[in-house]
Amino acid sequence: MAERLNLVSRNHNKRHHGDHGQVEKELELAVPTLFKVGLFELFAPDDWINRSNPGRRFVGELAKGYLSEARGALLQQIVGLVATIRIVRLKMVV
Repeated sequence: MAERLNLVSRNHNKRHHGDHGQVEKELELAVPTLFKVGLFELFAPDDWINRSNPGRRFVGELAKGYLSEARGALLQQIVGLVATIRIVRLKMVV
């Protein structure tokens, strides 16, 4: 995990100086790890987005997208569970 955080730091500097492509892919892969270690509890994605640094803004946007996808997946799981509960209850009634 420390290696991933170190990579984020190096990539942030590369991206800030105009080296994009692979760096953006690596940063995107690092976002779940950054959530796990609590980085976005210290600095919310909006805090990153509202900075003038394009690299930080990019990481904030990735984090916001990750949260949106995670919430969507969670919502789908909840809908599936509710449907399953309804089916079980119907079977119990019949």
